[in-house]
Amino acid sequence: MKKVFALFLSLIMIAAAATFVNAAGTVALKSLKLNVSATSIQYGGTYSLKLTLNPSNTTQKTVTYSSDNKKVATVDGSGKITANGVGTAKITAVSTANTNIMVSCIVTVTAIPITFVESSTAVESMISDTTKKYIQDNFGIAFTLNLVADSYQQKYSLLISSGNIPDLQSISPLMYSQYAAQGAYTDITGKVKDLPDIQKYVTSPDYWTRITVNNKLYGIPELNTAGKYNLIIRKDWLDQDKLAVPKTYDQFVNVLKAFTDPKNGVYGFGTNEGTSGPSYTNLMMFCGMYGAAPNYYTVNNNQVDIGDISTGYENALKAFKSLYDAGYIDPEIFTEQTTQFQQKVVQNKIGCWVGWWSDIGQYYGALGWSDANPNGVLLSIPAIQGPTGQAGMNASDPMPNVMAIGAKCKNVDVVLKFLNWCTTTQGYRTCMYSPYGFTTKADGSLDYYYNVDPSRKLTNGVVVPAGQNPQIWCWFIRTDIYPEQLNGPAIQQQKSHEGYVTARDNPLLTNAFLGLTSDAYVNDMPNIQQYVQQMEVKFILGDESFDNWGAYINQYKSLGGLDVANSLLDAYNKLHNTQVTLKNY
Repeated sequence: MKKVFALFLSLIMIAAAATFVNAAGTVALKSLKLNVSATSIQYGGTYSLKLTLNPSNTTQKTVTYSSDNKKVATVDGSGKITANGVGTAKITAVSTANTNIMVSCIVTVTAIPITFVESSTAVESMISDTTKKYIQDNFGIAFTLNLVADSYQQKYSLLISSGNIPDLQSISPLMYSQYAAQGAYTDITGKVKDLPDIQKYVTSPDYWTRITVNNKLYGIPELNTAGKYNLIIRKDWLDQDKLAVPKTYDQFVNVLKAFTDPKNGVYGFGTNEGTSGPSYTNLMMFCGMYGAAPNYYTVNNNQVDIGDISTGYENALKAFKSLYDAGYIDPEIFTEQTTQFQQKVVQNKIGCWVGWWSDIGQYYGALGWSDANPNGVLLSIPAIQGPTGQAGMNASDPMPNVMAIGAKCKNVDVVLKFLNWCTTTQGYRTCMYSPYGFTTKADGSLDYYYNVDPSRKLTNGVVVPAGQNPQIWCWFIRTDIYPEQLNGPAIQQQKSHEGYVTARDNPLLTNAFLGLTSDAYVNDMPNIQQYVQQMEVKFILGDESFDNWGAYINQYKSLGGLDVANSLLDAYNKLHNTQVTLKNY
């Protein structure tokens, strides 16, 4: 009996060890095994799992794959995993014949490391870190920022020469052109057309033309408003003297005359440029009246006029001198520092001046003007029209920087997708205000901005310490919606908004050779500019007679002024495919 039982038990064990084949010929699946139990994939990448079925001759071969976190990773029917976001996900393979048979793999998706460099005095902070995390979570990019506060050109040159080319760099158009020609950047010419929001953002083909090097594009224009300056005037003084806001030159002269009281040290017009002289801000409005300015080149009737030696510039100097001689302009314009001028404004010594668009807000805020003059009113107004109806402030470069893609960047498409988003309304606001720094209304307009709230509280309840801001991420200024951040209940915010919009919409005097350079320009222009500025002061003070304007032109020419102009003209004609010539001097 024992022998029979032992034989029966052996048969059972043999049957259990053998592959089960039913009457229909099915070979049952016993287990599944993956080639890895855990793996790591970089954002945007893929990985194909390899599945082993046991037994290998099973007829139950069909399995289904699933992900428990599709925001991080998805998987197709063949086991190919696609990394969609930074984080972890569990990928599971399940037998369709027997759902109790399964196997899983943990997938960790890591961010793409991207290096970035720009010239900036800003520093990373708590609030800028919220934007950094948002970018990592939503675009799979882990940025390393290199914000260079000084000697930027020298330090950047060392980076390039050492081969440590950043993935992204925000640089001036001139630097961009120089290093693009040396092969420092990646050609994105064929990719730009697939960036719809960037195409909307770059409003003129001229910007693309400016950054085309050897018929190729290596970067994206970073735009800003060209209008930066306004005439800031004492509106309460106008009201007191029963005068309207001046628009013409004659009206402007009458206002200065009414404002000036030299016995009490009060002048109709002052300077805000310290010891650098009147050219940079105050004289610019006079230059706009006559359509010419120093270091500017204008094209009329297919001829280039050199601003430094033009009749328009001469007339602008004469107009300024006439007001200076009449005593309407602060006589200390050539000696006082900026802080001294600001004190004069606060002390009611200056009636109007040309200033940066945000100056007016600063006077109502940190400079204490409104505290000293509780009933006073400052007003930002457009440039005054000259005798022939011309008007304008000097235009700043509307493309101050270019975002260039480094030659060693391995994830160009991911980077371009992110940069395209940066130019959208949502992207701009997120980079400018931080993800938690704003809310919007149903119509899409800005509803809340933490910086105009005295509490400086983010939507997540965190209070932003004074001095911190997230704007180190805002590389693409949306000039159409930028003023929204200046709308606030405080008078300082209202005046800043007024200043920005007025400056943005001001008529502008533009430089036809903007962004162009040459060896002659680099080598000779510093000495030429020094000479022009020295003579400018002499003409205004009367130390040099305008009868000697011709001698001034001859000296300008002897310093290489015409050679510089011709070298820039060659670059201009090549860029625009034109045959513009230089005016005969």
